[in-house]
Amino acid sequence: MPTRGKSTSIPAGLESPSIAGAIPPNRRALIKGHGISVYCDRQRPYNWPEQAQAAAKVLIAFSPACCRVTWWDQAGEELSRTIGDGEMMLLAPGIRHSKRWLNEAGIIIIYLSDAWLSQFPRSKFEGVVVESIRNCSLHDPLIWSLTNEIRQACIPHQDDNRAQVLALGNCLAARLVRSLNRREPAAQPIVRRLNPEAMRRVDEFIEARLAEKVSVVAVAKQARLSASHFGTLFKATTGMSCLQYILQYRLARARALIASGAYTVGQVAHMTGFSDHSHLTAVFSRRLGVPPRAFLPPDRIV
Repeated sequence: MPTRGKSTSIPAGLESPSIAGAIPPNRRALIKGHGISVYCDRQRPYNWPEQAQAAAKVLIAFSPACCRVTWWDQAGEELSRTIGDGEMMLLAPGIRHSKRWLNEAGIIIIYLSDAWLSQFPRSKFEGVVVESIRNCSLHDPLIWSLTNEIRQACIPHQDDNRAQVLALGNCLAARLVRSLNRREPAAQPIVRRLNPEAMRRVDEFIEARLAEKVSVVAVAKQARLSASHFGTLFKATTGMSCLQYILQYRLARARALIASGAYTVGQVAHMTGFSDHSHLTAVFSRRLGVPPRAFLPPDRIV
């Protein structure tokens, strides 16, 4: 759960001169450039603590991504949104936010300095913007191609790819910002979502009962709503149904338990609400593309 506290402090001098102190220095796959830096890697289930960075940030998530982002606006109001496959989030400089990754995901993060952003109108790059990469590609087909090119170029993590990745990142970020700025302003329908407090209660309820059969009705009671009303608001908040969300939780917990090496796959299946070893294996293979044993430590074989 996000907690309020001091924003992440970044030691000066660890980043490029144009973004000094603006981005975390501990990104092992971070490629730093002048005014722009690119990070591309696999993100494991993890809670990123609250932080506020001097650089603007573009976060792009890929399958099977499920990330809860919580942020605070200038009035101090707490807001949240779940980011899934093929979605991006643009955060303006100084936005306090935290992230909760429910399962492993491929991610690209592009950090942009104020000097870099000054090339473009700033009116639509204030606060937080969430958009589908595919939707952006409808206005500019190169956006999707550039995104995939960055993923491919980052896979080897070799020094001879650094210039290529920075060039691709620069082009992608420019096209994303231009795509957002070119759109005609339109009246946006008001979409009701679950408030952060209700989502916290829901998360705690699901986490405490992963080994049990959890009904939508029971989860809806935690939000103090009817099942039908809850289902509508939950889908608007997370982009998935409640049952899909619970399955994501089960898979993330199962993977972590298997990777610990403390339990057999059969034991993990019962601990996370799957009927048996075969059921867990079938779901893992269908959802993650590999069987549970792929996540066992080297010294475990069952």
